[in-house]
Amino acid sequence: MKRYAAEGSQNTPSTAAGAGAEADAGIISLDGATTVRPHIYFLSVNTEGTPGDQQYSVLGMRYTNGNKGTWGTNSQSGEPMDPADPAASLAKWNANTTAATTVTASSSVWYIGMNNRATYSWSEDAERGIVLDATTDGVGFFFVSVTGGTSLVRMSMNWSE
Repeated sequence: MKRYAAEGSQNTPSTAAGAGAEADAGIISLDGATTVRPHIYFLSVNTEGTPGDQQYSVLGMRYTNGNKGTWGTNSQSGEPMDPADPAASLAKWNANTTAATTVTASSSVWYIGMNNRATYSWSEDAERGIVLDATTDGVGFFFVSVTGGTSLVRMSMNWSE
């Protein structure tokens, strides 16, 4: 099993659009590949800069590749966790939306409410986790609520193929 890592970031918006319109504030996403079913098995969320007591929420939702919007860092290969694995992953990661993604209704796969003084990590067995279809559709992680501040939020993501 090949395993890859990526990191993305996005400035916390001064306000988030709320459920249903959150996809214009994307932090990181993963597009699948037609020949594999990637499994996201690790996510870590933290903020940089001067800590405050603002809260934000991050929601993971599915989208179709044709509706993935525009990302500042787009369609990059992951960094192999094992140097013997192929240098380029089949799945591609994206970070920092610059134009809205149209998410699939009722497709939430991950949610967390955070204080920006905290760091949070989630992990699962590499053969489980959040599974993508063997298509070029993907899963994105977006801001859904923000109480203030504009901290830089970073997410690390690991997946297997």
